[in-house]
Amino acid sequence: MPFVFRETGGVGFYEVSGWKDARGVFTTRRGGVSQPPFESLNLGAGSGDSPEVVQKNRELLDHALGLGGRGITTVRQVHGNEVYVYAGPDAARPGHGYDAIITDVRGAAIGVLTADCVPILMHDPVRGAVAAVHAGWAGTLSGIAGRAVAEMSEHYGTDPSDVRACIGERKRHGLTESLPRASHERNFSIKLE
Repeated sequence: MPFVFRETGGVGFYEVSGWKDARGVFTTRRGGVSQPPFESLNLGAGSGDSPEVVQKNRELLDHALGLGGRGITTVRQVHGNEVYVYAGPDAARPGHGYDAIITDVRGAAIGVLTADCVPILMHDPVRGAVAAVHAGWAGTLSGIAGRAVAEMSEHYGTDPSDVRACIGERKRHGLTESLPRASHERNFSIKLE
């Protein structure tokens, strides 16, 4: 699946083309307010950047993606293979960490944060489910991508053969990869209404 670069309100992102009822997005560093070394659109609350600046960047992204102030639900990532099942904004959020988040909630925006790990966005167009996966080396070895698909099957009836996945870029040894230039950025899978 090819990516299409888009820019809204100065915020740049790559969108997965070909998804019908969901939207897969890989953000860039373009369009935020963070100062070096965080490079503009830093979305990582645990990065050492100012919490107020990170919040402003998240608001800019929310606006650019047309989320109407709903924001993007993320999880505390721990380089493991646990999958969080997002049931909606009123559901309780457990305290321990996860490296994938899945949902079939219409209008929900879910995401993972990556730098030198690999983001994977998944979409089941038959059941209307999506996943955002943070695949570091430990999570990859412990099967995080397969666990996400298994959880989609268990919770939403997903047939693994229906799943479409896109693998984003990662930062590599301090260098930014390109084509599309989406590494060392924050990556989101968005379920549209």
